[in-house]
Amino acid sequence: MVERVAALAERLGIPMRGITFAVRGRTMYPPEVGLRAEDSILESWASNAREALATLKFDGLIGDDVNLQVVTGNGWDQALDAAEWHDGELLAIGTSPQGAIARVFIGSKGAKIVRHSPVPVLVLPN
Repeated sequence: MVERVAALAERLGIPMRGITFAVRGRTMYPPEVGLRAEDSILESWASNAREALATLKFDGLIGDDVNLQVVTGNGWDQALDAAEWHDGELLAIGTSPQGAIARVFIGSKGAKIVRHSPVPVLVLPN
């Protein structure tokens, strides 16, 4: 999907930005684990996401000029609000890749993104 969006942005002559959202899970860990266990897990997810985004540039899937960021939040609404959106931006997401029929549907995370997105969402089938 990233390659398709990058090609579309290049063809239209518009900038592309890569954002990954790391959202705190609902799981509350017992006090024995530590009061900040959720923070540690969220930061680990964000760190892994940063590495995955950097790989997109390293592998040449996107250009060096593409701005990459990881946005975190306590829920999808907070994470999407935390991103700095600009007038005219469009958020592109892909469908769930499991099974032939599932390729036309977005998953539960995609549905939450669509529901909370402050900008129009383009859904691309995988």
